Amino acid sequence: MSSYRRLSVSAAVLSTLFFASVASQAQPWVGTSGSAVVDESAVGIYEASIGQLTYLTGSTSSSTISAYFNLTDTSATGNPSWNTLEVAYYDNSPNTLVRAQIFRVVPGATSTVATCTSTDSSLATRRLCTFTAGAVNFNAGDAYIVAITISRSSSADPTPRFYFVRVF
Repeated sequence: MSSYRRLSVSAAVLSTLFFASVASQAQPWVGTSGSAVVDESAVGIYEASIGQLTYLTGSTSSSTISAYFNLTDTSATGNPSWNTLEVAYYDNSPNTLVRAQIFRVVPGATSTVATCTSTDSSLATRRLCTFTAGAVNFNAGDAYIVAITISRSSSADPTPRFYFVRVF
């Protein structure tokens, strides 16, 4: 085999291994509105569908709606290289908000890893918020929850909507 051919084969093998390694680290986690576990305190004031989680049509409540997702390791390494929390939402008023947070859960305590809060927009939008890469480490024996908060100051305020959350 010629030197050039050996070099070409070696380069192809190395690049394949490199990109396979990068791909295994970059697997995103996604939580959609219809798969959230809504806190029991929101019974009777929320509606959930495949496409959105929001206040129940006709509800006059200004109580907060909280929903939760179990954050799972999609990298198969236990230490995904995630550093971005993305939330998709509709929030067109300074009196309303949609917030996504990652919480680390250890026996007897929780701590915030990342927070991403909506900014007002007349359109459905996405907000990306960064956090320290390696902050989510399943190998440490910790568990992680993604919490969604939807709130409004009064029933006269527009209805904010949560669509999905993504960690990558």
